[in-house]
Amino acid sequence: MGDGSSSSSIVAMSLMNSASNARIGMHREVYEAAENGSVVVLQQHNNWKQEKTARQNNVLHVHLGKPLKKNCRGVVTDHVCMSFIQYVVDETTDDSLLLHSNDSGDTPLHFAARFGHTDAVKVFLARAKVVSARLLNKANKCKDTALHDAARAGHANIVMMLVEAGSENALHYMPNNLQETPHFLAAERGCFKSFNSIVEHTADLTVLDHKGPCGQTALHLAVQYGYKDIVDRILEIETSSLLIRVKNHQGETPLHACAAQNDKVQHTIMRALLDHDDEYNSAVYIKDNEGRTALHIATQNLNFDGAQKLVRYYPDCIEMVDNKGRNVVHFVANLGSLKSITKLLRKVPKCDRLINEKDNEGNTPLHLLLANSHTLFITNFFYNLPMFVWRNKNLDVRVFNGKNLTAGNIMASGNHPAKFNLRTLSKLLPEGKRLPNTFEGGESADTIGNVENGGESADTIGNVENNERLNHLRRVGETQLIVAALIATVSFTAGFTLPGGFDQSPGKTMGLAVLVKKASFIAFLVSDTIAFTMSSLAIILYFAASVVNHVWHAKRMLTHAHLFSSISLGALMIAFLTGVYAVVSQSPGLGLIIIFISLFYFLPYFFLLMGSFWLTWNLYTGGWGEM
Repeated sequence: MGDGSSSSSIVAMSLMNSASNARIGMHREVYEAAENGSVVVLQQHNNWKQEKTARQNNVLHVHLGKPLKKNCRGVVTDHVCMSFIQYVVDETTDDSLLLHSNDSGDTPLHFAARFGHTDAVKVFLARAKVVSARLLNKANKCKDTALHDAARAGHANIVMMLVEAGSENALHYMPNNLQETPHFLAAERGCFKSFNSIVEHTADLTVLDHKGPCGQTALHLAVQYGYKDIVDRILEIETSSLLIRVKNHQGETPLHACAAQNDKVQHTIMRALLDHDDEYNSAVYIKDNEGRTALHIATQNLNFDGAQKLVRYYPDCIEMVDNKGRNVVHFVANLGSLKSITKLLRKVPKCDRLINEKDNEGNTPLHLLLANSHTLFITNFFYNLPMFVWRNKNLDVRVFNGKNLTAGNIMASGNHPAKFNLRTLSKLLPEGKRLPNTFEGGESADTIGNVENGGESADTIGNVENNERLNHLRRVGETQLIVAALIATVSFTAGFTLPGGFDQSPGKTMGLAVLVKKASFIAFLVSDTIAFTMSSLAIILYFAASVVNHVWHAKRMLTHAHLFSSISLGALMIAFLTGVYAVVSQSPGLGLIIIFISLFYFLPYFFLLMGSFWLTWNLYTGGWGEM
């Protein structure tokens, strides 16, 4: 019984397989003929029109689905076979292959537009006008038309042909699934020819305010990428003043995007935007979702030239505050850089009147400047601070914030770097006395809080950052300590095993160095002494850095130790050269060979030494590069 049912199942399956003659995938010879553009091989298969790949690509898809190959000069070296394409199009009278979509919804026209096959696009568009309209409007699963693909890839010639062929329909501004329109993609690509072709053939130019991904318009993109030609083309439109005011999902206008970048192109674009802006309803006053205007963004990104232009056009924009009640001086002060806030006041003198303004928590820019200096390891910050206070006569150093703290209270806080300069600065920044025992077991001045960190105290944040930074610096110091110890050991040993040895003959010179009168030997002794001294100093500093509890001092010690170690490395190599040369001076050729080989050492050493000097220089000029 079981055998009978099993045999009947096998028979049924064989009948089903024989009944199903549909082929999965394209015949190998047809595929290769389509790939190579061989009409002769294709003609040998009568059913080539019905052949499809596993992803439903027909012979046109296969032939066009490859990018153009270019040489190093950008010249196309591999073209599609137009005779093959023309043959397939002519043989397909019902245009079924031309209109056929693969699994992704792409037609052959999508492929031709995507990969830049201009001649193939011409052939496809040469079909009947009705067919062309159907082709142009046919979208794939992503809702991309051929124009989307051409604009995205930057094929300006194909874009021009497609918009001219479809000038009577709404093809130009059809958004895809990501809300990308062809003109949006052309602007993002930075292809002016493509963008201009689409705009010129668009009857309703209000589509330019269409919002794509993240709420960006074409003007947002052109400004962000610095495509000035596209920006100028958009600003030629009568409604350009409205486009300048359009917000993205973050509430930012194109003017916000321009203010965030500090370069000559963006300054030119900013001037163009301001010239085309609505004087009575300017985008300068528009706030983003955090309440920031373009001026806030400019100062936050240290774009003081841009801030200068904004204030020149609209002087009262400096009065604007964000959702936290902070003005532009607050924004720069929050970076913790005295150099930046000084530059702002010099570039935009009108900001001087804002220097004592309070935010929603009662903090003045000076409060924020000192509260955020924990994360900046700037040595000369506290040497310039007295000069800053002295120059700004209208600076109120006695003002209290919402927690009854003055700038002097913050300066005297337990973990603040300026605590070590407290005697010097206490007269300039007097402490407030509203809180009793503020610094003796009481509340720390750093409880001013960092609003950006959810109100968590700056002291807590500073301690965490201080410990993390200290651990990192100590790990670096441990590695460099080994190097310094090795240099000290080698140079110490070399000082007692002198080249040439000692005089063994009886007399006054017994026990003295044999080569003591040679210049090369003297150079050896001097360089070896320098190597030992510098490496020993470095060891002392590495030990000292391992026990200090403040990042600023640890960084200063490690930076100097790194410089001393670098100097000792060079001195050790010079000691080696001069010592060897002293004992082979009778053979000048051999000495020159040794010197020549050593030059390969000094080339990378030069960059090491310059890097060490740069780190030390930055330590005293306001830099704070990572170590």
